[in-house]
Amino acid sequence: MFSKTVTVKDIPEVASLIHEVLDGHKYVFVAVNEGFGYRPEVHTDQECRKVSYWQNFESDIYAGLNVCDTYGVWGFSTTQIEGYDATYQNPFVTIEHRKIEITHRAPCGYLLRWLIQIQEDVDD
Repeated sequence: MFSKTVTVKDIPEVASLIHEVLDGHKYVFVAVNEGFGYRPEVHTDQECRKVSYWQNFESDIYAGLNVCDTYGVWGFSTTQIEGYDATYQNPFVTIEHRKIEITHRAPCGYLLRWLIQIQEDVDD
């Protein structure tokens, strides 16, 4: 299990773990946004197409990742070098066997919470 504020150096590991959890599975993506009164946005039957990341260690140190799926693209970036960011300006990510939780802020400052959960296979 991975559970911490994501640092610039963590991005490759986090991208790999997200890919491991999502690859070959359908999942539900639930997003809530402080700016919209925490009204949930839900997308079912999502499939991961690609996970990519970038890192910059030059003048501005930052990194991020994107996930392309059947709905669109979602992702986050970080400037955190080390430690915990209680403000969530940098994402806090928990990755378990079949679930990913991400708490971070939108560029405009609103708090965002995302839950990505692998769907159970149901035989008809």
